[in-house]
Amino acid sequence: MSATTPKTGIRTGREYLESLAGDRQVWLEGQRIENVVEHPAFAGAARSVAEMYDLQHVEGNGLAVPGPNGGLVSFGYEVPRSPVDLRRRRTAVELLSRRTGGMMGRLPEYGTAFAIGLLSIAEDFGPEHAARVESWFAQCRDADVCLVTSFVDPQVDKTKPAFDSGLLRVVSDRPDGVVLSGCKSVATLGPLSNEFMIITAPRQFAADGEVIYVSIPTDSPGLRFYCRRAFRVDRSPDDHPLAARFDEPDAWALFDEVFVPRERIFLAGTADVTKVAALFRNVLPWPHYHNLARMSVKAKLLAGVCSLIAEHLNTWRFPQVQESVGQVIEYAVTVDAYLRAAEEDCTYTPRGFAMPNLTVLSVAKLFAVQNYPRMLEILRELSGQGIIMAPTQSDFASEIGPDLERYFSTNDVTAGDRARLFNLAWDLACDSFAGRQVLFELFNAGGISLSRLGVANSADRSTYVALAKELAGIGPDA
Repeated sequence: MSATTPKTGIRTGREYLESLAGDRQVWLEGQRIENVVEHPAFAGAARSVAEMYDLQHVEGNGLAVPGPNGGLVSFGYEVPRSPVDLRRRRTAVELLSRRTGGMMGRLPEYGTAFAIGLLSIAEDFGPEHAARVESWFAQCRDADVCLVTSFVDPQVDKTKPAFDSGLLRVVSDRPDGVVLSGCKSVATLGPLSNEFMIITAPRQFAADGEVIYVSIPTDSPGLRFYCRRAFRVDRSPDDHPLAARFDEPDAWALFDEVFVPRERIFLAGTADVTKVAALFRNVLPWPHYHNLARMSVKAKLLAGVCSLIAEHLNTWRFPQVQESVGQVIEYAVTVDAYLRAAEEDCTYTPRGFAMPNLTVLSVAKLFAVQNYPRMLEILRELSGQGIIMAPTQSDFASEIGPDLERYFSTNDVTAGDRARLFNLAWDLACDSFAGRQVLFELFNAGGISLSRLGVANSADRSTYVALAKELAGIGPDA
């Protein structure tokens, strides 16, 4: 663990923020950022994550659970053994997601879902490597680290070997560890994390040194984060209730001869590339489940905003408005139903972990992602000019405030409340922040095509085939 990371128990938001000090290398728009906690491009997200850590200390909310050593640990490290355990896990994810409107896809609890997935397949790495996974899992749990992961490769010519294209690879295998060079992409929240886990998604490999499952401290020498451009950093939470607080940084992770000690290597340099797809697939159910729980909260937020807009504009009396709001409610209810079905129809790993039904999750992801842009379109249609013309709090505080109160209010709604609602709608559906949300949901854990492949390959088609044979008069063994 990083020297600035607490050693035991659930930590506070202050302890999390203090852990971000040190020698981490974070770059934004050509400048190295010396203090990510105070920099305006990162401060909102950092403080939002800190709030999540503080929530663990609120008794009875399910975010902290008894650990194996007697103290409290994050709920995310509790291994689910039943549908009841999964529901308890979902309830905690939903509580956190409600604080952000589902806008932060990489809160620390999401990293714990990958840790659970890795722990579930630890024995597939062999006895020595499995012991490393177990030890690393316990360290992360007891230190309550902010863990992020990346398995996305940069958009390079993947017909070339990793050495030529810049993909992450092992460049040196030593008795005490390995040395990595290359790049991973979409390391969301990486600049604000403590621990960075790398896993490998299936692709065409030129050498087994390109298959890497490791985890290292974020401030490891040679590890650099190059962040995407920042959205406007002078946003006020009054006018941008989502964008000012929940813009989590996306980044490339550059490895410049980064040393990984042997105890942090789960698989690297000696992999059987034919097993990569199965390893990756078996890690993903829990992260997919957490992601769907977050999207369920976002869907409910959209339904609430659309309903409020119809009320504020007094347009609910129109059937077409009711129909549009109904579509958003349908979306929210359906995502929630998929989530519950994945819990109830869970399967069990060889180690007894309750695993949300992967086929249901794959179908759910397709439904949620494909319909999300349409929900935003409905929100914009219901809002009309109001989503563009909403005054700012500075407008209300100026000499034009009385005019705005007169022309932007209605009989039942003050101008200030109406502006707050439309500012929320703007962040959801129109702002650059909203555009990033659409892309994030679309490509999170793979795009539409990859999701469809996931459905085809995870489903048990034998019952479908048996029914078709029966009605066609084909023998079961034919």
